[in-house]
Amino acid sequence: MEQRITYKKIWTIAYPIGISLIMEHLIGLTDTAFLGRVGEVELGASALGGIFFGAMFMLGLGFSIGAQIMMARRNGERRYREIGAIFQQGLVFTVGIAAVLILFSKLFSPWMLGRLIRSEAVYAAALDYLDWRIWGLVFAFVSLMFRSFYVATTRTRIMTLNSIVMVASNVVLNYALIFGKFGFPALGIAGAAIASTFSEFVSMAFYLIYTAAKLDWRKYRLFCANRLRLKLLGRMLNVSGFVMIQHFLAVATWFIFFLAIEHQGERPLAVTNLVRSLSTFLFFTVAAFSSTTATLAGNLMGAGRAGEVMPMARKCMKFAYMCILPVLLVYAIIPGLSLRTTMLVGYPGETERDFEELLEFVRTARFERLGVFPYSAEEGTFSGDELADDVPEDVKQARGDRLMELQAGISAEFNRGRVGRTERVIVDRWEGPGGSDYADVTGDDRSGSGSDITGGSDCDTEGSAEDGGFWVCRSQWDSPEVDTEILVAAPADALSAGQFVDVRITAADEYDLFAEPI
Repeated sequence: MEQRITYKKIWTIAYPIGISLIMEHLIGLTDTAFLGRVGEVELGASALGGIFFGAMFMLGLGFSIGAQIMMARRNGERRYREIGAIFQQGLVFTVGIAAVLILFSKLFSPWMLGRLIRSEAVYAAALDYLDWRIWGLVFAFVSLMFRSFYVATTRTRIMTLNSIVMVASNVVLNYALIFGKFGFPALGIAGAAIASTFSEFVSMAFYLIYTAAKLDWRKYRLFCANRLRLKLLGRMLNVSGFVMIQHFLAVATWFIFFLAIEHQGERPLAVTNLVRSLSTFLFFTVAAFSSTTATLAGNLMGAGRAGEVMPMARKCMKFAYMCILPVLLVYAIIPGLSLRTTMLVGYPGETERDFEELLEFVRTARFERLGVFPYSAEEGTFSGDELADDVPEDVKQARGDRLMELQAGISAEFNRGRVGRTERVIVDRWEGPGGSDYADVTGDDRSGSGSDITGGSDCDTEGSAEDGGFWVCRSQWDSPEVDTEILVAAPADALSAGQFVDVRITAADEYDLFAEPI
């Protein structure tokens, strides 16, 4: 880690990670493609079973990210032998947790899914899938630890080759076991689960063979006998615990969503599975650069170069946005897509030049919705404990104001482009005589009287109805309280909170739109 962190270095690490993520996602996409030819029940059931498996997989992924951070730091410190200790403790823990999760699934998933899934056919098919797929956790968790090691030591090229072998075996086995080709029985959805599980085994075996044959594993003491070190394992859990919870909940919410769709019928469930499988490709670029940033940050801090962490992170963020320009092109071509983000100003070490680069980026990216927050030191974080809060508060506030002033012009331009359009909105609350109906939608118990819901707009009379009030509504792209509000001129008894209505946009300012019902 003596060399400077250049864009070439970032690309060298991020590119194989991104390719491996895409290739591994093809396993699920292959299941979707083949099971779509079997039937809607099987296609929908594989979604529920796959996400149930995915939520458990995320626990291992979260732990491996924590292990990766610790191994990266030891790599930066050149304490290579300690990398092996972290790797081995991680293997013991992940295999152990895989065994616990398999036991949990075997004992409780029939009872749990039986009470959550309405269709008997989908329930039976989901169980057939899980009965075989759940065994893949052991192989997947071992592979995750190998992947963490290779990312932490910035040897990511091997991941691409591993993923190609893994996907190739999955495609062949899916074809053979689902449809009964090459002398194998036609197993349908169970065949898809067996193929995916075996491909996880192939991935694990590939890592083991490659590491033993091609890597100087003695340098890291990867395969040397090492006793269980509970203190080290405790430190690993301290780093990864919340990441495990975060990743688990991220997928668990998808499981709840798919359960809701399943109650609408087998065909909606199958269609939703197909759409989700295709749309997930959009997240791989961000995931690849996120992993790269974590690895380089750990290496830099381990090498005593903490001051280079934020410049490196900014380079990774710029590079990530450059790589998603094709997505932005799709966004520009297809109407109805919306781009949003949140930014932090005043981070320790942020110079005026850094901030000017941020302003230029916002001018180029042109986000419809942008949130800005000044940095504040938080106890227990690296920046709060290790870095001096050296940007004055008045400078932070001034930079935040300048960024929001720039965004106000961009937002106003987007809003003016919506004037004359017809949009479907959800009604949030009534503002005017008689109080607020806001609680019906959000549970907020505040009164509408006296609240400045127009954000200081000079156009608030545009939305006034004859009785002195208006309805506050939102489009499908906006969150309550923080995004653009659509102020609809209509009597208090014309609409109700929670209702969807079509409106015509009549006027706009920086942050609010004004409309009339159709």
